[in-house]
Amino acid sequence: MERLRHPLPEGHRPQDLAAILLLFCGLSMVLLDAHLHEWLDVVPGGYSSFFGWVTDFGKSDWMLAVSGLVFLSLLALNHETVSYRARLGLHIVMTGAAFVFVSVATSGILVVILKWCIGRARPKLVETMGPVHFDPFIFHGKFTSFPSGHSTSVAACAVALALLMPSYRRFILVVGFWIAVSRIMVGAHYPSDVIAGVLFGGTVSYMVARWMARRGIGFKYTQNGNIIPAFYGNSSVKACRSLWGFVRSATSIPVKTKVA
Repeated sequence: MERLRHPLPEGHRPQDLAAILLLFCGLSMVLLDAHLHEWLDVVPGGYSSFFGWVTDFGKSDWMLAVSGLVFLSLLALNHETVSYRARLGLHIVMTGAAFVFVSVATSGILVVILKWCIGRARPKLVETMGPVHFDPFIFHGKFTSFPSGHSTSVAACAVALALLMPSYRRFILVVGFWIAVSRIMVGAHYPSDVIAGVLFGGTVSYMVARWMARRGIGFKYTQNGNIIPAFYGNSSVKACRSLWGFVRSATSIPVKTKVA
C-alpha cells in the first residue's frame, strides 16, 4: 500500500533513469570519449597536479570509514545519560551516518560487479584498442573503466548528504561534480564512464532514501511526493548542537589541580 501512496514520479522510475543513462553515455561515447587524449594533451600541467590531488577524495574508503566510525561511536555512548534534545540529535546523526554508509557501500559493491563484467578498456589502452573497446568477463584491472567506481562513490555520498542537508544541496552537488570530473582530468576514465558512475551512484542513494521514507526512517514524504529529512529545521539544529555539547563533555579529560 505504501508503494501505491508514494509512486515514483515520472522521470525517476527505473526505466526512465535507464533511458537517461543510455542517452547521455551514448552521446558521450560518440562526441567526447574519442577526443579525450587530444584535449588532455593541451591542458596545463598544473591542472593535472591539482586534479590528481582532488581525485583522492573520490575514494570510498574514507566515506565508509567516517560514516561507520560516527555511527559506531555514537552507538557506544551511554544513551540513558543523554537529555531528550541530545537524544534526538543522536538519532538524527546516527541515521544519517548509516544512510551514507549503506548508500556508498551498496553502490560500490554493485558498480564493482558491473565494471568487471562489462570489461571496457581504460583510457591508457586507447592507442591500441580505441575508446570503445569492450571485452566482457575478462576480469582484468585494465578493463574496468565503465562505470567509474570513484564517480559512483562520490555521487552516492553527495546525493546522500544533499538529501540529509537540503540547505547545502547545491554546494554539495557542485563539489561532488568536480571530484567526479577529476577522474577525467587525470586520464583514468572516459567522460561516459564518469557520467554512468554519477547517475548510478546518485540513483542508488535516492532509492535507499525512498526505502527509508516508506518506513519512516530518517526521511518522510511531502504531499507532492518529494523526500525530505524527517527532522529538519531549527529543532534539528538545536538537537545536534545539544548532542555535540554532550559528546564534548563526555570525552573531555578533567584537569587535576594541586591543592596547596
